[in-house]
Amino acid sequence: MQPALQTSLPHTMFNLCDYGGVLDAVGAAGPANVRAYLDLAAWAALGHSDRALKLAGERLAAKTLPPLLLTLVESLKAGLEGDVASVSRLIAALALEDDPEAALYCARQLSYCGRVAEARDLLIQVVKCGYSCSHLLRHDPWLAPLRKRKDFGAILRQSSAIEAEARLNFLKAGGFRLLDRA
Repeated sequence: MQPALQTSLPHTMFNLCDYGGVLDAVGAAGPANVRAYLDLAAWAALGHSDRALKLAGERLAAKTLPPLLLTLVESLKAGLEGDVASVSRLIAALALEDDPEAALYCARQLSYCGRVAEARDLLIQVVKCGYSCSHLLRHDPWLAPLRKRKDFGAILRQSSAIEAEARLNFLKAGGFRLLDRA
């Protein structure tokens, strides 16, 4: 984790499905770029859709979000309201090829809305970019519909393989020794 990178802890907590930890890390005064979306997704994952909807409405009304965050918040709100067509339309309009983390969040929303084929396609893209999130893939409640697909196992295996390779490279490079110097 990079201490100077303010979003590291909340995003890491989210990938570990520690949604309460996300809320603690972001807090009311957390970085605006993280708080704009990630706490909404955490509230929703914890089953507090009403709170997520209220906060999303407030943030959209403020009209201060940059384009990507605006679309993430709009699509999350639409999904919680059951407007599946808007979720698909909003996400399809995004250029996610170079942003696997945003693509992951979009895949969650599509899965939650029952658009599992679209979610699968985004997750394949996420993993092909080298972004690994096997714990989230296994445990996130919004990905439950996607986990029922026969082809989900291949995505999970590829994500796990990326993590195994990273661990091996870390150990080969003397990672623990390097961390002791920090």
